[in-house]
Amino acid sequence: MIVNLHKFLIYGAKEEMDHFFTLAQRAGFLEFIGIWQKKALELPPHVKRVLSSIKILRLWEGPHAGIKVPVPDDVFLFAEKIVEMNSAHEKLLEEQRVMKAEISRIAPLGNFVKEDLQFIQSEGNRSIQFFCMKSANEEKVEIPPELIYLGTEYDLGYYVSVNKESRQYPKMIEIVIDQPVGTLREKLRDIQEQIARNEAHLRSWAHHSAVLQVGLAEGLNEHELQAVKHDASYPVSDSIFAIEAWVPETRVKGLHALIKGLPVVCEEIAIESHDRLPTCMENRGPSKVGEDLVHVYEVPASIDKDPSLWVLFFFSIFFAMIIADAGYGLLFLLMGLFVKWKYPRLQAGGKRFLKLLFILGSTTVAWGILTSSFFGMEIGVNSPYRKVSLLDYLAKKKAEYVMETKNDVYQEMVHNYPAVADATDGRDFLLKAVTIREGKTKYVALDLFSDNVLMEFALVIGIIHISLAFLRYLRRNWAGLGWIFFMIGGY
Repeated sequence: MIVNLHKFLIYGAKEEMDHFFTLAQRAGFLEFIGIWQKKALELPPHVKRVLSSIKILRLWEGPHAGIKVPVPDDVFLFAEKIVEMNSAHEKLLEEQRVMKAEISRIAPLGNFVKEDLQFIQSEGNRSIQFFCMKSANEEKVEIPPELIYLGTEYDLGYYVSVNKESRQYPKMIEIVIDQPVGTLREKLRDIQEQIARNEAHLRSWAHHSAVLQVGLAEGLNEHELQAVKHDASYPVSDSIFAIEAWVPETRVKGLHALIKGLPVVCEEIAIESHDRLPTCMENRGPSKVGEDLVHVYEVPASIDKDPSLWVLFFFSIFFAMIIADAGYGLLFLLMGLFVKWKYPRLQAGGKRFLKLLFILGSTTVAWGILTSSFFGMEIGVNSPYRKVSLLDYLAKKKAEYVMETKNDVYQEMVHNYPAVADATDGRDFLLKAVTIREGKTKYVALDLFSDNVLMEFALVIGIIHISLAFLRYLRRNWAGLGWIFFMIGGY
């Protein structure tokens, strides 16, 4: 049910403001409104870090290599370590990428010690240079005799020159080497080892994400408390605080009980035309399960009617029609029984989800029985299972209608399957319109009529669903009546 809201002005001594807001947060039925618009309070950095750390660990969920890394007792310190390690990990990945690219660039030049190269240049008074050029240009350009060919890789030819002075050659690019390939490969191994250690840490920490969830809830609670205090106004110097709040009609007495004994006063005030009323839904039992589904789709406006039971009812029907198999429905029920046995103390949302699982399982089993479907297996036409099948009953009635009217469907069936002309009733008609291929019997009329019945039934359910939605708000939208007639006429 959608509960009407009242608007209250709450004011009192500033020194009791913290106490009042703490009590209000525990009570949880007030939605505060700042009297004057203020800049929203930003989320604290430590809470942002917790959010970031949760997102990071989601990428590392799964089995780990058995390495257990200690978790700090302080949740916010834990989140800071995760963020820092992830940042370091990303930098290492970038270093690894750059290092591999550099190794690929200079690997064809061979492995040498840079100090030896510098010694040769200084003692021999020679300039040693490395060059590369495209393989396609090697045939077009005459290679100078002082260039020594080293090899070809990635469609590039590599050369080294030993001259008295540095030189440049046409169509060639000089390769400057800061560090030889051997040194780079050693550094790459070190980087890869650090990456592996970081990944092991992150995978181990991913198993403790529940700790971060608790810390996030605490951080958000504290932030919301501070945000509400930030929205409060101080109309009389700094001695009195004031704030407005929405209060559900069923909790007005609770508000008076909350401020009893405190130097705080509340007064109901008028709801202004520009106010946007929030929606307050209070349900119990199956309606509460439906409310959970409503929140998945969209919360209705405060002036609407509560659709919780309607959504639960039609969601269950549509779910059963989509699954359309009693075997799968049975699996849902068994899954629900297992969860109930495994977690007997489920509360709140978990308990309601279990109820929803039982409801969906039951409706799916019922629909599967009515449509003669069990794990996709073909049920024999003479099986007792078909005696309780609504689909078979309606297909038989459709066949009797076709026999009675002798319409074009009947004429086509007689033309293709002459035996149906001697059918005595609807069931006999369905059994005689048959083909046998490769030893497999196919009941053509039964399959055709069953498919048509399912399609028509889906259309009827859809029309009923939309029509009821129009009828619920017919006083606000009389045009809905025309759409109801349109759908019925179209069908």
